[in-house]
Amino acid sequence: MFSFLYGIDHNIDPVQGSAGIATVSTIADKDSYIIDFLPLGNYGSEEEFWVIWDLAVLKGKRTAFLHFPFTDKPDNVIKVEIRIYFEIHIGPVDFQIFTVNVDWGEDTINWFNAPIGETFILKDEISENGFYTFDVTDFIQGEDGFSILIHDPTINNAKFRNEAGDVGPVNDSIQIIYSQPFDTIIKINNGSDNTYSMFITLDITAELAQEMCFRNGTDGVWTSWEPYNTTKNLYLEGSEEGQIYSIYAKFRNIFGETQPKSDDIIYAIYREFWNNEIDIELNELNIILTIIFIGGLVIIAIMVKKGR
Repeated sequence: MFSFLYGIDHNIDPVQGSAGIATVSTIADKDSYIIDFLPLGNYGSEEEFWVIWDLAVLKGKRTAFLHFPFTDKPDNVIKVEIRIYFEIHIGPVDFQIFTVNVDWGEDTINWFNAPIGETFILKDEISENGFYTFDVTDFIQGEDGFSILIHDPTINNAKFRNEAGDVGPVNDSIQIIYSQPFDTIIKINNGSDNTYSMFITLDITAELAQEMCFRNGTDGVWTSWEPYNTTKNLYLEGSEEGQIYSIYAKFRNIFGETQPKSDDIIYAIYREFWNNEIDIELNELNIILTIIFIGGLVIIAIMVKKGR
């Protein structure tokens, strides 16, 4: 077993790891909208895209389409969000978003050949100009790309600006939030093979961790979680000479915890001799061999005994 070591200063101040989160953002590579009263029209080259459902001839029914590539999709995805800047002209707008599972061409899509929305994602009401963010995490797992249909079933209307493939201040985008795997390293007493003391120091590297805990491999009891630090002092209880201690560490942040990492060290008793004499009489050779340990020096004195 081991216990916490109190009253001993750490080598450095505690350092809390980062959150272990990163974001990659990708703008749409295809965008367009369709109008019912101009059913053969294609608007893939437009920079403004309207959503409205009005029977008035000059407005008509307009539905927008966006496609986002996932070529930069990382592993360990936590959340995927669509971010769109809407301009409200007549509000509020009660728009709806659906998934589109059929491929479509930006330069060929029109009212007649446009795919229908497959899965309802969400509906929301927007009443002010600005960016709006929508969680679509559950709809993109395992997908290579993602298309949506934006529909407004009311006569109120809004538009958003986008030029596919061109980064702009109000372009729509899809943001993929993911956790970064973090490497963990622990070393006992700077990688030493053995220790002469029951007090040991762990050197720790787990930069993305927020908390850590420990256990001795021989008893399997984990300590409580504590703030991440780059060093940890522990006390080996019941140390016996030659005993191998396997110290395990786990680390976690808000996204989960690591598999245990370990390091081993052998406890060896350090014997100190100060002015102790050991006399060994060698009868056959009539020699007295005196070994004197003084600090770390060994002095050997050989004296020939007198014959009897």
